[in-house]
Formats: sequence, structure tokens, C-alpha cells
Amino acid sequence: SRLSSPSWFQQGFCNSWADHFLDSHALCFLGDLLGGGALLLENLRRYKRNSDTKLKVAMAVSAFTVLHGFGHMMIGHVLDRDFMASVRPTKLPGWKAVLYYVSSAVFLAIGPFLGYCNGVNRHACVVAHLIAAWAF
Repeated sequence: SRLSSPSWFQQGFCNSWADHFLDSHALCFLGDLLGGGALLLENLRRYKRNSDTKLKVAMAVSAFTVLHGFGHMMIGHVLDRDFMASVRPTKLPGWKAVLYYVSSAVFLAIGPFLGYCNGVNRHACVVAHLIAAWAF
């Protein structure tokens, strides 16, 4: 984005074309939702025919792509401009801190899922995931 928009750092995290109808957050949301959603549906269709573990991984990556798009929508259009300051757990009311933790856990769930699909102990995946979500 440094090459496509010199004002990227002045406009906020990961944001280009802030003065346009569709800024980079909205475009990422649309692209990830449509592309990731289409891939998720196609991989699900294939998985129903052949329940291969590789297709579970492909579905997880596709779902993560959709979640990535929702992350951009949250950052660009729901949260404050300095979203990192707005999501610090120490500055949030209890219910928002819990919501933030759950959102982080869902967003980061692909890592332990892929580990589990590749033979890592389920309990180790859960513990590592909960710690990673807390640190995020």
C-alpha cells in the first residue's frame, strides 16, 4: 500500500483511498467475502463427495478469508479510527473485553484447527489457542 497510496500511514491502519466511496477496508471486505465465500462453498461441496482432511483445511482457510474481510469491515467502518487503542482490554468495559476475546479466538481459530488436522494433540491445540487469543 505504500506504493499505491503515499497517505496510507496518515489515514489509519491499513487504509487507502479513505476519501473514496469504497476505501481499501470496504474493498477487502467485499473481495474476501465473495472470494472466500465462493471457495468455502466449493470446498464444502467437494468435501461432501469425498471427506478428505485436505478439504477440511481448504474450508478452514476459506472461512478465515471471510473472517479477514469482516475484520477489515470492523477496523474501517465500526471501530474508532485508532482501532488498536479502542480495543485494549484494560480500557474496555467487562462485556466488551469478553466480546473482543471471543472475536479474537474465532479469528485465530484456524491455527489450532490446522494443527489438529495435522496430528497435533487436541488439548495442546486448545491451550495454545486460548493463550494466543489472549495475547492478541
